[in-house]
Amino acid sequence: MAKKLVLIVLLASHLFVSGTFLFLTMFAGVLSGSILTIENKCNQTVWPVIFSYDSNLSTTGFVLRSGEARVLQAPSSWYGLISARTLCSTNSSGYFSCATGDCESGFIECPGSYSWSAVTYVYFRMDHGGVSSYTITVEHGYNLPLVVVPSQPSQTCISAGCLVDLNKTCPEDLGFFTGGKQIGCISACRKYNTKEICCTNDFRSKQRCERTMYTKNFEQACPLTYSYAFEDNNSTMTCPKSTDFVLTFCPSSIPNNTRRFISFSRVDHCCCGCGNAVKSRRPLKNSTPILLDPVSVVDLLFRLLEGEERASMEEHHHCCIYSKMLSKCTFPSLLIILSIFLMVRVVYVLYRCGKPFPKGASPSFSTLVVLGSGGHTAEMLSLLSVLRMDRYTPRFYIAAATDTMSLHKARSFEDSLVDKSAVKEASLQYTQIYRSREVGQSYVTSVWTTIVAIVHALWLMIRIRPQVILCNGPGTCIPLCVIAFLFKVLGVRWSSIFYVESVARVKRLSLSGLLLYKLRMADQFFVQWPQLQKNYPRAHYVGCLM
Repeated sequence: MAKKLVLIVLLASHLFVSGTFLFLTMFAGVLSGSILTIENKCNQTVWPVIFSYDSNLSTTGFVLRSGEARVLQAPSSWYGLISARTLCSTNSSGYFSCATGDCESGFIECPGSYSWSAVTYVYFRMDHGGVSSYTITVEHGYNLPLVVVPSQPSQTCISAGCLVDLNKTCPEDLGFFTGGKQIGCISACRKYNTKEICCTNDFRSKQRCERTMYTKNFEQACPLTYSYAFEDNNSTMTCPKSTDFVLTFCPSSIPNNTRRFISFSRVDHCCCGCGNAVKSRRPLKNSTPILLDPVSVVDLLFRLLEGEERASMEEHHHCCIYSKMLSKCTFPSLLIILSIFLMVRVVYVLYRCGKPFPKGASPSFSTLVVLGSGGHTAEMLSLLSVLRMDRYTPRFYIAAATDTMSLHKARSFEDSLVDKSAVKEASLQYTQIYRSREVGQSYVTSVWTTIVAIVHALWLMIRIRPQVILCNGPGTCIPLCVIAFLFKVLGVRWSSIFYVESVARVKRLSLSGLLLYKLRMADQFFVQWPQLQKNYPRAHYVGCLM
């Protein structure tokens, strides 16, 4: 027991140093961005969609129940659009879809390309040419009222939106329904697609393209939204680059732009004390619960340490959050808190690893399959052949950049599956990854290649974010598994790691297996020889799989 405690302490110390470095490196760029709060005041659940043209946010889609809000960090130069899906559900096959705004991914998240829907959109462009801007558009259609509130209002940066339920005033031929209830309004261009209405070809000018009943309906109710190809109502709001925004679905009112905003320099008016520096006040009633993602938490910590006063949010949403963090806390105390948090997370992850998936978990899991040259790929494909492939989808195959055969074998394996109709091409991806060190490579030059390999592995893990990782010994799996373990500790993503030692290993583990075994990074560790299991008792003997 004492040896186990020593091992856990050593592992926690090691992960704290490496994890803190990775933590700071990953999120150092967030300081120059803006805080974006999305809240739902509708009487129904909505599923926001975030599509990025430039840079990325920490999510592409999530669920937001009535009365909830979520805070996201929008990095500098981020350019994208936000909309909301409604009336979403998952069918018996596990496919997720929505009545309005569906991104057709089959999941709550919306990765990859995105086709336009008949919904209310908000364009955001952060820190472009020294300013940030936003535009609310109904040029494609409408499904929900919304409002955007900037934290630094000015003559060119005001609150804008639409409070009116335009489904009630939508022309009858443009409405779309479900169960006899109108749930949206399609634009006339999207419905009829004529050059006169869409302002195309010979009608591509303000003089020839006249406003339709559809655009007039929207302009009257929402004068600061974009609904017409030659709109001249100044629908784009330009704000200082440091501006934060609150986007509210189904707002009860559009805030007065002279209203008071709470900033870091005025925390003495807040309600939740952090010591004697903060005055007492009755808590605000009916406040919206805020769900902070890891990126936003780190951003707040850094802003506090640097003493920034520029970031401001509405008092009734964020006063208590900021005031708790604005006590007389010093950098060492914050560092101690962060250290304790990481150690607790490490212990929790070690305890949680290997536990079965909770009841009600997704019927399918995004799966990362690590292939390797030699016999590793053949063993892995043999293992996959006995699995229920419908439960491990989408699948991402990864092999070393110098391995020219493994991905070809994986494609041949997928083509040979009996139930080809159950495999969509979009659910299969084949990727190569840089190796840290080639056979015979100098240790001096391998320092640079190792750094490149780690950065590439980090980018792949952020992009793929698998729920399951399958590997059986190639060295390319180590950086992927280490990053997956750190993501667990940091709460970014929980990826279950399943390691199957190669059948060629009879008495001793491979270097990859030894590292994952000793550091306890694998959720389940399998060996194919009984004598190997005796030498490594935490491993599970499953017999020869080949």
